[in-house]
Amino acid sequence: MTGAYARVRTVSVQSVFTRERQVLALIVLAGLALASAHLASAPLTGYYATAVRSMSGSWHAWFFGALDPASTISVDKVPGWLQIQALFVRVLGFHGWVIELPQILAEGVSIVALYAAVRRWRGVPTARLAAALFVLTPIVTPTFAHAMEDGPLACCLILALDRAHRAAVTGATRSLIASALWIALGFQMKMAEAWLVLPAVLIAYSVCAPVSGRVRALRAVVATAVCVLASLLWVTIVALVPAGSRPYVDGTSTDNVFTMVFGYNGLERLGIHLPGAMPQGLRLAHPVFVPGDGWAKLIDGHLLPQIGWLIPLTLAGIVVGWRTNRGLERAGWLLWSGAWVTFALVLSAVGRLPHAAYVVVLAAPMAALSAAFLVDLVTMRRRTMAVVVVFQSCWSAWVWAVEPSFVEWLRWGVVAIAVLLLVNLHRLSTRALATVVTATLLIGPAAWTASTLNPAYAGSDVEATAGPPGPLLASVATPAQVADFGADGADFVAPTATLSGDAAKVWQIAKQRQGSARFPLTTVGWFIAQPFILATGEPVWPIGGYSHLVPTPTLAEFQAAVRSGEVRMVLLGAYGFRAAIQDGSASTDIVQWVAGHCARAGSWIYPPSGQTTAAVHLFDCSNAL
Repeated sequence: MTGAYARVRTVSVQSVFTRERQVLALIVLAGLALASAHLASAPLTGYYATAVRSMSGSWHAWFFGALDPASTISVDKVPGWLQIQALFVRVLGFHGWVIELPQILAEGVSIVALYAAVRRWRGVPTARLAAALFVLTPIVTPTFAHAMEDGPLACCLILALDRAHRAAVTGATRSLIASALWIALGFQMKMAEAWLVLPAVLIAYSVCAPVSGRVRALRAVVATAVCVLASLLWVTIVALVPAGSRPYVDGTSTDNVFTMVFGYNGLERLGIHLPGAMPQGLRLAHPVFVPGDGWAKLIDGHLLPQIGWLIPLTLAGIVVGWRTNRGLERAGWLLWSGAWVTFALVLSAVGRLPHAAYVVVLAAPMAALSAAFLVDLVTMRRRTMAVVVVFQSCWSAWVWAVEPSFVEWLRWGVVAIAVLLLVNLHRLSTRALATVVTATLLIGPAAWTASTLNPAYAGSDVEATAGPPGPLLASVATPAQVADFGADGADFVAPTATLSGDAAKVWQIAKQRQGSARFPLTTVGWFIAQPFILATGEPVWPIGGYSHLVPTPTLAEFQAAVRSGEVRMVLLGAYGFRAAIQDGSASTDIVQWVAGHCARAGSWIYPPSGQTTAAVHLFDCSNAL
């Protein structure tokens, strides 16, 4: 084992050359600069920012991932990445940039970890190129620049693959267990998706580790057990806590956290219904959700420019790597190839991807495999280089065709350079030719990535995309739609850290009439509750959770809360996820009862003229029973 390890290129801060550190630092800084370009103007938006505000004010809410400060209901995910954001908020205060900061730092860690893993596998030139390709993959910058769980997940999995590679080439048990724990931490970020790298880790270790077959098998079993047990630690604790001592688990009709994880966020994505899980279709019924569909989603459609530029090079890296990677290098090939193939197949098989950021987990394996192939170009025949230039140029034109008007002159510039390369194929040295080919092939993804410096092309917390907005981002609230509400109603659609306009009026009335009520304001659904929780951090009760369909409280339970004085002021809003509210749900029953039995304390209709798109009504239920 010692001899094997001596032959492996290892990364150490003390042993690397100064120039190598400088180049890596430049790549990391470039990635961080792109991701933080709009950090100062980061907004407070969405469901998860509301949860972070709630979790930052109470350790009970923090642990259980509560959506609201009173911890009546949880978010519909395992809250690992939100817990990290809430810790930053506790230290630095509640601001949009604070919420986004952990994801940006995660990109820096991801670049370093990818560099270390690829350097150990194929040396410094390949590691540099892989790190650069990762930064230039369009989906990477907007994903890590926004408060989404996909960036931290990708970071954990890159760290897992790095440790797995070390384990595979040294046989070290500690590295294998560390890989398993990083996967388990990834589970806390985005649940079972993290487990998709486990087969690649186990195969690479079982095939390549320089220990006996029996020892390999035993350690693989132990690592799997550690991964699963550590992954399910939080889930198990939540399941064991009595229902009355924790928030209701959103995404379920049974208050079962395992159903939320493996049903609502698992099998439902594959079209398989698990009893007790809320149907995913209800979330997608609202027009903001326009996901990618079908097996071809990664090679055709709005996801293609985000992740697809390197697909031919990735496939070439897999095919060529099978022939060229021998001995210790085979471990790296198995890891990166296995991870990419597994993720590509699963993401293609999933009927709908609600957000483009799902595909960011493909970026690191594609960068590693593409870099390995491009570095090997130096040793290939010129005829092979010509084939690569022609095929990749045609592929770049196909990817660009998704948005043909986007920097169109650059698109044709790539074609022109490719033609010039073919004409001068025999006049350049092999190394110079390989360098020019590589630079030419990166023009497309670099253009999309650089476009994120323009806020219009930088994506959002709802949809992380680079370049022209995809169908999902194009359908969320636009400045024109926000303008429909006018200055007085903007807080209902684009909330800030301070209430203003009509939202401030609603809150003022609610606080004046709160009296001894536990909740100063009760709403149906999270959307209309978010401006008040974000601005005040007070216990606003968002009945129905994310979908409005959580069956608690029932109408009888709600009436009991009104009778006991816990609830008095109720705000009903028709904007947002109204399409998901169905007759017969507990939320609908409560809405109808409030509208029929409580006194109206105020109404706000938007826009003031023209077709009504939203209505907000405040009710006083103090005399309803």
